[in-house]
Amino acid sequence: MTGVKLMHIPYKGGAPAITDLLAGHVPSFFAVISTAVPHVQSGRVRAIAVTGNKRSGALPDVPTVGETVPGYVATNWYGLVAPAKMPKTVVDRINKDLTTALKSPDVVQQLNARGIDSTPSSPEEYAKFIRDEDKKWVPIIKRANIQP
Repeated sequence: MTGVKLMHIPYKGGAPAITDLLAGHVPSFFAVISTAVPHVQSGRVRAIAVTGNKRSGALPDVPTVGETVPGYVATNWYGLVAPAKMPKTVVDRINKDLTTALKSPDVVQQLNARGIDSTPSSPEEYAKFIRDEDKKWVPIIKRANIQP
């Protein structure tokens, strides 16, 4: 969105990347928030911005990228998927139980402490979310000529 060119340095996960950041081998790192929060809170690294559409409860003083670059939102998300032919009754039961667990005060507290905001949804809302993410990212990937 800004035309900034960055060098991608592939790592086999967040642990070796954060280790290199802490050691000064790389100048910056787009970290999953749960990887970064402990190091930001300890003062060993400085958070510049979060990429979600709102500030993180774990790092409330850290602005979003969107506060500087209007419209910018890039989030890390997780979802549960199942075979397409799984009966709707089973899907609905799993969704109900998972939603209940994700709304449990203990689970919410543990996730929030790591900077993770849980937003359970219905299977239909999740499918729409995936379609919307495709609509958002496919043109960006093509424009940037990103190849697998």
